[in-house]
Amino acid sequence: MAELTLSVQEAFERAELECEQGNLALGQQIYVKLARALPQNHPERTKAVERLQALQSKRLSSKQKQALIDLYTAGEVEQAFNKVKEFSNIYPDDWFVHDFMGGMLWQMNQPDEALKCYDKAISFQPNSPDCYSNRGLIQTDFALFSEALESFEQALELDNTHITAQVNRAFLLLLTSQFKRGWQDYEWRLKKTGAQRVSKHNSARWQGEDLKDKTIILLSEQGLGDDIQFCRYAKHLRNMGAKVTLECDPRLLSLMQLNPTLDTVVAKGKMLSKADYHCPLLSVPGLIGEDLTTPFETPYLFADKQRVSIWAKKFKNFKGLRIGATWQGSPTFKKDRLRSFPLEQFAPIAMIDGVLLISLQKGDKGVSQIKNFRKNYPIIDPEDMLKGDSDLMDAAAIMMNLDLVITSCTSIAHLGGALGVPTWIVLGKSADWRWFQGRDDSPWYPSVRLFRQTEYGDWNGVFQRVTASVHKAMAKQNT
Repeated sequence: MAELTLSVQEAFERAELECEQGNLALGQQIYVKLARALPQNHPERTKAVERLQALQSKRLSSKQKQALIDLYTAGEVEQAFNKVKEFSNIYPDDWFVHDFMGGMLWQMNQPDEALKCYDKAISFQPNSPDCYSNRGLIQTDFALFSEALESFEQALELDNTHITAQVNRAFLLLLTSQFKRGWQDYEWRLKKTGAQRVSKHNSARWQGEDLKDKTIILLSEQGLGDDIQFCRYAKHLRNMGAKVTLECDPRLLSLMQLNPTLDTVVAKGKMLSKADYHCPLLSVPGLIGEDLTTPFETPYLFADKQRVSIWAKKFKNFKGLRIGATWQGSPTFKKDRLRSFPLEQFAPIAMIDGVLLISLQKGDKGVSQIKNFRKNYPIIDPEDMLKGDSDLMDAAAIMMNLDLVITSCTSIAHLGGALGVPTWIVLGKSADWRWFQGRDDSPWYPSVRLFRQTEYGDWNGVFQRVTASVHKAMAKQNT
């Protein structure tokens, strides 16, 4: 029996190898022989029949497609990749397989291979807007902007209501400072079913009308960082004569209540008051014609003075260059693999004589790394002082007592910038549109400095530059 099982196993391996090398006819013959030779109720016979049917159909079934999507959305990226790789041997002409594999490879920091997959997908299905839109994303990452724009527009020629292609084109246009068209395209984000979770309000949607003596509610959307970055536009609307209410993430409530440009602040999920107008927060810059030619003033958010004083007392014995650190964003974010890095990257900085590393990290995936890090390197976790009961106001108060914040692209990056704290943001090669291309400063935040990967996935290289800059900061402080 063992010999038979081994023989069957070898036959399967031979068939899969033949399919992988493009010898589909030979692979099919082996599966036919297996199906004929094995008993009707043998489990390997069922497997052989399924493989044979797959080869004959040359397409994934809807059930198989959904299984891949379910694995991916559940965060099982490696398992999804292994499955789609197996399918690529069985269905070498199925465009969906190559399109899906392209997405997996992109998530795994292999954009060159991802681009090949998307090109192959398009060769098999030249009428799929999804393929063109996905290819455009990779081309954007490679700074092939004209090619990326062509891909997005090819997608929209096939389907001018394709929401993802419209939004992807918006990101490209904003990334390349084509703001007028970019903001227009970006409105398509609101058509995504439930994706932005924008609250409903029975007032008129503001479209740029006169706001003198009017009330307007700015509706929260997306993440903490977006609320922090775009609440700045309340000042512009106030200058137009409006009374402004901001709806925000409940975790930001205490911070936003200290924003002098806001008349009222409401936590998302709570009942909204009457108003003349409402507007999704990220629609405001397009409606006022934002082109980033006028410098922004910071700070525009402020920490509670009493809490700043409390943390000043807690840190009074901590001498040296105080550096706040954040390394992990929300693991549920689709591109988190491209922006978050391990705490271990801070090791060379923690070892610099005179540096005091202070964690600003929230969330289990990031915080869980502190225990092992502490075995070899010094780091202070403020949660130890508060027994895990800190909030974003504490983070802001701590940051006001720091010399520098070094962070991944998270809400802490935006908070540091909005507070006017010197903040270094460490970016992956595939950075968000709001950080633009090829610059180490930010028009959004005068106190921010950007450190970019030069190679996909190479956090070591970018942290060598960050560490060298910390040494320079130390030398400057000591002179």
